Amino acid sequence: MVEDIQNVVEEGIIEVVELKSEKEYAEHLRIFLGVLRKQNLYAKFFKCELWSKSVAFLGHVVSKEMVVVDPQKIEAIKNWVWPSSVTEVRSFVGLTGHYGWFVKNFASIAIQLTNLTKKEISFEWTAICEESFQELKTLLTIAPILGPLRPF
Repeated sequence: MVEDIQNVVEEGIIEVVELKSEKEYAEHLRIFLGVLRKQNLYAKFFKCELWSKSVAFLGHVVSKEMVVVDPQKIEAIKNWVWPSSVTEVRSFVGLTGHYGWFVKNFASIAIQLTNLTKKEISFEWTAICEESFQELKTLLTIAPILGPLRPF
């Protein structure tokens, strides 16, 4: 185990290890910090999350069981007022596009908004645009889940 941890420090290899108990986790952490100390490297504990059951990462909350959209992002989408310029439409489509893989037929729903961002089309907020905007907001705010995690 020490050799594995040394490889992490020396080669920058990061590996997720599922440990059986908190005692095993504490022992693994103790060894890891010892290897860091020998290499004159130190951890900033205010940047560490230890014994966490889930972690917020790139707009998602990842746990052992599943991946969900970060509740803060859902709240931002819920509170988004209708866009009044191309820049605001681009911003909304960019945010929602990141989560597009959570929504079935995302591209076909967002096409009206995407078309508004084209240079050759003048900005005109229509009822169809409003319908697409509201549908995306609704679909993205029902806390979609990307089921159980599977190994890659």
